[in-house]
Amino acid sequence: YSYGTIYQQHRKYNTGKFKAIKVSEESGSMKGIYISDSTDSCERNAKTGVGNKIKGQIGAFRGLGIQCKNHCVQREELKVWNKLQKRLFVFGDGLDWMITEEIQKADFVYIRKPTPISHDFIEFLRKVRLKNLHCKILMELPTYPYDKEFIHYWHRFPLLLQDRRWRKKLPLYLDRIVTLESSEKIFGVEALSISNGIDLSAYREKKQNDTDSFNIGCVAQLEFWHGIDRLICGMAEYQKEGSRKVHIYLAGEGTQLNALKELTKEYHLESFVTFLGALNRKQLYEQLYDRCDIAIEGLGIHRKDKKLVSSSLKSREYLAVGIPFVTSGCDIAKDEAADFCFRASPDETPTNIKALMAFYDNLMQKETKAQLTKRIREYAQNKVSWEKSMESVIRWLTEQGCGG
Repeated sequence: YSYGTIYQQHRKYNTGKFKAIKVSEESGSMKGIYISDSTDSCERNAKTGVGNKIKGQIGAFRGLGIQCKNHCVQREELKVWNKLQKRLFVFGDGLDWMITEEIQKADFVYIRKPTPISHDFIEFLRKVRLKNLHCKILMELPTYPYDKEFIHYWHRFPLLLQDRRWRKKLPLYLDRIVTLESSEKIFGVEALSISNGIDLSAYREKKQNDTDSFNIGCVAQLEFWHGIDRLICGMAEYQKEGSRKVHIYLAGEGTQLNALKELTKEYHLESFVTFLGALNRKQLYEQLYDRCDIAIEGLGIHRKDKKLVSSSLKSREYLAVGIPFVTSGCDIAKDEAADFCFRASPDETPTNIKALMAFYDNLMQKETKAQLTKRIREYAQNKVSWEKSMESVIRWLTEQGCGG
C-alpha cells in the first residue's frame, strides 16, 4: 500500500459520525496504548519528570475508566552506538516499532513524539493504519516549536534533518497532534491543547528549614533554556555587596552541567553553589525541597522562542511540593492568584538575588512557611491535576465514539 492509499482508506473509514469505531468486546470501555521511548516510565518509581508525566497521564486515562497500557519502544538505555545510529539515515532510529497484538486491538494509541521523527516511526504509523484502520492515532509534542533544541547542539543537527524530512508525512496518519501550545494545526494536523499536570498523591508537602541562610533550589535536566547561568551570574553580583547568607542547590544532569560548574569556578562560588547530581524522589526532598525556600522553574525559555509560554513539569512538581518559584515564562505566572510565583524578566540579565529575597520576605509577612506551602499545594489540587490537564484529549476521544 502507498502512503496516499492508506490515507484515503482511513479517511473514508472515519467519516460521518464515526459509527465505524470499534467497541471493546470485553467491557465496552475504551482501550488505549500509551507509546513512548522513556524506559523510566516503565520503572516502579520513575526518576525523571518525563517518566512521572507519562505515569500521570496514563493514570488520568485509567481514573476515568479508560483502559490504557504503557508501551515503551526503547528496551534499554542508549549506548554510544545507538546514539550514532540515530544520526545515520540508513540504520534506522534503533527503537522497537513492533505492532503488538494489543496495538492491533486498541481504540486509540497516544504517542509521545520520539526524537527524531524518523522513517521507522512513519513506517510504524503506516502499519498501524493497515492493521487497525479504525484506531485513533494521537501524537503529543512535549515542546513546540522545537527546532532550536536541535540547532543549539551541532551533534543533534542530523536528527533535525531527519525530523524535518519525515514529519511531512504525519498528516497521512495522525488524527490529532496534542500540544502544550494553543494552535489549530501543526505540521498540517489538527491540534488539541493540553497543559502539564501532576499526580499529587505521589508528592508530600515539603518540610520547612530553620537555618538563617536563604536557600535557592533547582531540579532539571540542565539545558540552555533553563537559564541557570543567569542565576549563577546573579549570585556573583550578590556576593560583591550582599550580607545575608545565600546558597544555591542544583539537582540534575544534562548538557549544561559542565558549563555551569566551570562558570561557578570562574566566579569562585564553589562555597555557595552545590551540584547534587541526579536524585531520586526521597533524595530530592532531603537534599533540596526540605532545605530550600524558593525554587527556579526557568530563566531562559525565551532562548527557545520569545513568544513561548512554558507549561513545564517542573512548575507542577514545585506546586505539588508547596514551594514558591521563579520563572521567566511559565503559564502559572499569568494567573494573578499565583502570588507565590516570582516573574523574572525574559532576557539575559543576571538574576537579582536581592529582589528574590525581598519577594520571599514579603510572602513571610503574610503567612508562615508552613501556611504558604499548604496554600501552594491547594492551588495545585484545584488547577493542575492530570484529569483536568487531559480533559481536551479525553473529550475528543469520547466524541469520536471510541469504545462505545
